[in-house]
Amino acid sequence: MQKVSDRMIPIVLVAYSLGGLVVQEMVSHAFKKARPQGTDANATQFLKTLSGVFFYSTPHGALKDATY
Repeated sequence: MQKVSDRMIPIVLVAYSLGGLVVQEMVSHAFKKARPQGTDANATQFLKTLSGVFFYSTPHGALKDATY
């Protein structure tokens, strides 16, 4: 998170494959730390500046459904 003249620059995360699972867990962890009532200032600030997440070829739960 970078400040430019008292403005926060929005963050867009781009994640591919396993990296997408890492990003998913990181954002989930930030939500847990920021709730309730913004108890973790760093997590709250991260979520405020997070504008979006783009997942590319990330297996969100697909492996749970796989049969061998």
